[in-house]
Amino acid sequence: MADLEKIGQEVIMPQLVDFTQKLQNILQAQEQTCFNESKDADIFVKCMLKNKKKVQKGQNTFDLQALFLRNQIVSCIESKQSQANCSDLAKKGIESYISQYLKRVN
Repeated sequence: MADLEKIGQEVIMPQLVDFTQKLQNILQAQEQTCFNESKDADIFVKCMLKNKKKVQKGQNTFDLQALFLRNQIVSCIESKQSQANCSDLAKKGIESYISQYLKRVN
């Protein structure tokens, strides 16, 4: 599993760091939008809860996609494909799943 750990550190983790910052920016913008569009606390709460549901649904989907991707990478490694092929699979997969997540919550 050393190859899996190496792919995780070299390919997946940098993508997740960038993803975390992008998600944080989206969440801050949503909070500000809810605040700007709210005349009182109840409207703000409803707006934020709506956003929270989108984030939770997106997170659940992303978690399962990440699990699927992990299994794909393990299968790639076990089938003795090159490290480059398995890394490319990981990079394309995580980029796609991150993009989908950000679209879902934005």
